[in-house]
Amino acid sequence: MDIYEKSLEILKRLVDSGIDFYLVGGWAVWCYNPYMKSKDIDIIVTEKDFWKLKDFLLGLGFRETAKVLEKKGFSMLWNSDKIEIDVYDKKIGKFDIKGLIENSTKKKINSSMVSVISITNLFILKSFTATERMGTAKGEKDLSDLLALLDVYYKDIDWSELEIKDLLKILLKDYKQTTRIYPINLEKYKKIKNYLKKLKLV
Repeated sequence: MDIYEKSLEILKRLVDSGIDFYLVGGWAVWCYNPYMKSKDIDIIVTEKDFWKLKDFLLGLGFRETAKVLEKKGFSMLWNSDKIEIDVYDKKIGKFDIKGLIENSTKKKINSSMVSVISITNLFILKSFTATERMGTAKGEKDLSDLLALLDVYYKDIDWSELEIKDLLKILLKDYKQTTRIYPINLEKYKKIKNYLKKLKLV
């Protein structure tokens, strides 16, 4: 089992634990478009559920890591690599978690349902992290995740909530560059670009 399969196994165990949590980050993208698994798990929990989550993760062999800003963390070594779980119980980026929870939706992982933040909120958060990590390997994964969301949900995103023209120009600069980041077909690429042009976003 590679680290991505191990991360998915842990996520499934979390889903079956009965603890209320909401996916953000790479696994949330995977729930919308399962093109690429994630190594790390990013989740939102309410403060009252954090302690249940902490006990559950420590029971799986995770250790608690230092808190950074609004983020609490846990990590587990796996085959000379590391799975990290980032947990937000107050804010994430510019969002209060209450609003993210209220606008969340349900997606299926195997036969179980998991709560995932809305497509628009996920696109906004991924846009922020992509901008912050531009030029790094994680930044490249962020760009790929954004294109994966565009590929399936470009008509469902509330574009009035976003101010990311510069990032969209990078994502859709030309077909050859875009396909180096994410394997989108030419017809879909043209449809997305034309749709965003009409909205004066590219």
